[in-house]
Amino acid sequence: KARNRLLALTKERPIIGYVTNIQNGVLSLCLTDTSQQDDIHINDVFVDEGIAMFVPDSAVVEVVKHSQ
Repeated sequence: KARNRLLALTKERPIIGYVTNIQNGVLSLCLTDTSQQDDIHINDVFVDEGIAMFVPDSAVVEVVKHSQ
């Protein structure tokens, strides 16, 4: 489901990717579709549709620290 939705949201559109964090091989990335007047934040769409869950970068770092 996530793969198909990502393809539907990004196919043949200008997408900007912004890496917000890399910790122990875990990459946090914000994706933005800039093809319309108002940008579409793909991360927010995924969260709104229940495909993804928002986790602040600080929480990811804490989880990684505790698992080491």
